[in-house]
Amino acid sequence: MTSSKRGVAFSIEEDELLVTAYLDVSQNPIIGLNQSRNTLWSRVAATCNEQLTGNSTEPRTTKALQCRWFNINKIVLNFSSCVSQVEHSRPSGASEKDILDRAKALFKQSSGSAWRLDHIWQLLKDQEKFRPSNAVLPNFVPNHRNIDSSQSDYSPNTESPTTDSPGLSGFAINLDEDSPSGGLKRPIGIKKAKGKKKS
Repeated sequence: MTSSKRGVAFSIEEDELLVTAYLDVSQNPIIGLNQSRNTLWSRVAATCNEQLTGNSTEPRTTKALQCRWFNINKIVLNFSSCVSQVEHSRPSGASEKDILDRAKALFKQSSGSAWRLDHIWQLLKDQEKFRPSNAVLPNFVPNHRNIDSSQSDYSPNTESPTTDSPGLSGFAINLDEDSPSGGLKRPIGIKKAKGKKKS
């Protein structure tokens, strides 16, 4: 029965072939852009099955390759997030192997299944989408800038005020009412103004 053949688990070689073919086709600067999903996957399937021709392995259908890629994609993204969490909390002196071992333990704890895609991780870990540094961590706030960084970006010109912001001037204003230098006085509050108006 053909459906049982399609259900045969992917070998390590097939996984590596699938990932390599997907990366080649999707990132190809000539054919990679503006291609439909069907075209992309027909090219991936053709590349994979062409490589498998000399082997005893039977060709895979486009649907089987798609399903396998989406499973790989989901699992590797989860593992990348685990690696990122370990990297952000690692003790000093931890080696890359230590980090991966802890990430595997975290992955098993969170997903309930063991990590079995070391052969795929080597192919995808440096891809932009799968880099641990790009994984979203808990409590991560995108586009957040602290006060220090925003202040460091500001470099006022004290020589002349900017014409783009007529309300802002480049010189210092003295707001101290008791200033002996006769600086500008601080404006009174609303309550004080109402009290003066009544009297």
